[in-house]
Amino acid sequence: MHDRLADALSLGQVLCDLLGGDLLEVDYHVHAERQLDEARAILGYPPKSAKAQAAGSPGAFERAGMSRLQQEYSAGLARD
Repeated sequence: MHDRLADALSLGQVLCDLLGGDLLEVDYHVHAERQLDEARAILGYPPKSAKAQAAGSPGAFERAGMSRLQQEYSAGLARD
């Protein structure tokens, strides 16, 4: 997890520098209909590092992509 987080922060900084501004100022809706690779190319988003790729990339709703607290919360929802 720490490799993926460090990589995301680093890539975010690179992208901010390329775009010349804050990532929260980007209108991502303009790119919503594009394929991911096309949007990444237009924005100049660099690829993930080898360490981050090796760590995998589980989705936000996959157990491996959740923090311990999120996993506990999710387990509680499943019991209810």
